[in-house]
Amino acid sequence: MGRKILHVVLVLAISRELAAMTWLAWEISRSPATVGTVSPQREPDWTDPLVMRLSPGTDWLGRLFGESAVAKDVTYGMDRNQLDKMPVSPLNILLIGVLFDENPAKSLAAFLDPFGREKIRRIGALLPEGAKLVAILQDRVVVLRNGIREQLHLPDEGQRETLARFRARVEQQKEVSRVWKTFTEKPEEVLQLVRMNPAEKDGKLIGVRLDHGQDAGFLGRFGLKPGDIITWLNGEKLDSYEKGMQSLRKLNLAQTMQFKVLRGEETLEFTYNRTSDEKLEEASFGRGETHRGGL
Repeated sequence: MGRKILHVVLVLAISRELAAMTWLAWEISRSPATVGTVSPQREPDWTDPLVMRLSPGTDWLGRLFGESAVAKDVTYGMDRNQLDKMPVSPLNILLIGVLFDENPAKSLAAFLDPFGREKIRRIGALLPEGAKLVAILQDRVVVLRNGIREQLHLPDEGQRETLARFRARVEQQKEVSRVWKTFTEKPEEVLQLVRMNPAEKDGKLIGVRLDHGQDAGFLGRFGLKPGDIITWLNGEKLDSYEKGMQSLRKLNLAQTMQFKVLRGEETLEFTYNRTSDEKLEEASFGRGETHRGGL
């Protein structure tokens, strides 16, 4: 009796598998073109043939310029010696920092333009004279200008200090974006991190005095100090309660925050952009100029 039951179970199991296989064969016969077809991968956004067929996330720099590339690789077409022989670009910009990542899409390069303004760019960005940024390496960048690849090096002197300053500004901009977003959605949370009180001189309101709140390191992360007085914000003097409230309301829609700070006898100017981590290309980080005297 036990054997008969076992045989019945086996027959049912085999029949089930055969039915499944039959159904699968029928499905295959209905759509033969789709079975076994691999969807083509999206081409990376790089326009330079040097990196055209390399997918984001690949350690392409190591393969391109590392030990394995000393013998010329026909796929990538360039080795370290060829890179070193690449002409130096005459573009009127200075490479001042590199934030390198093995994923090319995440690498950033910082440039100083002839007017002393810092610009952050990713691979594929347009540069002056129609040049295009096509590669960001650990010590240089490669640009394509008039069909010719050229290189820009980091400064030899003070390279570590330059890179450290650049990294600090990248992190500072991320913090600015985070705090700004929080302020527009939940301003009370930001007001817990820093204390703001009216500042007066000769009985007249001259601005807002800053002091430590719950986060003792908050002010320092933005180059500010306890006792600093914000006297001017995005074109408005903060010499009345109405102007102060109007300036704060405008921050909800503004893309740039410019303000003046009175610190002792000095007036400092700060500029921060409302820039997310994904849009650092347009960032011009809080570079302040110091002026002696009053407002």
